[in-house]
This record gives sequence, C-alpha cells and structure tokens, in this order.
Amino acid sequence: GRIGIEGKMADLEQEVRISPSLIKLVTGQFDLGSVLTLPLCGLGIKKIECLDGLSTLTDLDLSSNAITRVNNLEALGSCLLRLDLRFNNIARLEGLHSLQSLEVVKLQGNNITDIETVTGLAGMPRLRAVHLQDIDGKNQNPVCQRERYRETVVKKIPKLGNLDGEFFIFDSIRHRGITDGESDEIVIRETSRWLPKVVQSDDVFINPKSFLSAATSTAKSLLEECQAALTQADAAIEHQQELRRKIEEKNASAVH
Repeated sequence: GRIGIEGKMADLEQEVRISPSLIKLVTGQFDLGSVLTLPLCGLGIKKIECLDGLSTLTDLDLSSNAITRVNNLEALGSCLLRLDLRFNNIARLEGLHSLQSLEVVKLQGNNITDIETVTGLAGMPRLRAVHLQDIDGKNQNPVCQRERYRETVVKKIPKLGNLDGEFFIFDSIRHRGITDGESDEIVIRETSRWLPKVVQSDDVFINPKSFLSAATSTAKSLLEECQAALTQADAAIEHQQELRRKIEEKNASAVH
C-alpha cells in the first residue's frame, strides 16, 4: 500500500528535495519507470530536479511548494500530460516548452505578470487547457488583471480549448450575403464567435454529450444559412446571365 509521507516529513529539518528515494516513498513504487502519477504537493520543495527515469509519468503535482523556476522537465517531454504548479512563486514559464505532450497546466496562485509569458505557450503543440485563475476569479495571477487578458490569450493561442476553467471553441466560418440590385459584388461579413455555456472542469473535454448537442445545433443553423446563401447566389447568377443575354441580343440587333 501507499506509505504515508506526512509524518515522515514532519521530522525533517533540512530542505525537502526531489530525489529517487522521495519519489519511491511517496508513490510506493520502486520502479520509477512504472510511476504514472506523482503527488509532491505541500512539501516546501524549492527546486524541480531529479525527474529522470519517470518515462511513463503522466500527472505531476507540485502545488503548494516554494518553486520559483520552471525547469529541469526535459525528461518528461514525451510523456507528461498534466502539470499542477498552483500556489508557488513562479513568474516565468520558459521551462514548460520542453513538455511537448503537455495538455493541461494549472498555475493559479503564482506571480505571473507578463502577458507574453502566457502567450509564449502558443508553441506547445498539445496544450489545450491553461489555468491562471479559478473560474470564479479567485487565486489570480497578476496578469489576469490585464486589460483584455482573456481575448489576448485566446487570440495568441488559437488551439486552446480551456482557459481558467472556461471551455470554448471558435469556428472559422464566415457568413456570406449577396447585395441587392444588379451589382455582382459579394459582401462577406464577420460573425460573432460561438461560445457555448461556461462550464467548470479541470480537464479539456467537458460534458461531451451537451457539447456535441450544442455543436450539432450550431452546425445545423450554419448549414441552413449556407443553403439560403446558395439560393441567393443561384438567383444572382441567373440574374447576371439574363442581363448578359439581353446585352448580347441588343448588340446583335445593333450590328444588323
């Protein structure tokens, strides 16, 4: 069974550091390559280190420690999916870029002030969820107070599906309309982006049934609008063809 760590750590006066022995103690696993989840929260850890050998680790919890730098994560680059760094003293995120498989990162309660630190995560190919504050606005990083914070992050990280617990998706479809009269100009107008009902979750995929239902309804509505636009387009083309035919007949009559 899992060995309790709280009592064992209470008697240690020296700084708690990540080590193979600590990992084995916390997880009860003696083969580091078999560890899937590693909870190292609330231990006063100041430095991320000694994560080599955790070749199958998918979940790492380093919340409520004293970490100031995000680094030494290269060994987890191809396996780690979820990283919890809440309630540390982190201001920069450069070290996250080595985690090419990372999907979810929790950063509430840190000291991130620079919006470019956040938008710099755009290069992470599988990142889908970033939490810089709770969904109710609590435990904010200072950057969350920045004007147009949400819009900026979403624009700069277009693949993001969950920001601060709010799940959303953007559609790239533009509605088309055809002007009245004899002009053949096609006017394209932007539509407001679709945002489903806000839901709270730590994961990327939230309530798939309701999401699928909302997406289906939206797709049906868009299809109906496209069909209406096509009907208008057909009418406009037919009108243009009729005008061209009349002009050709008129020119032919003038020649004779």
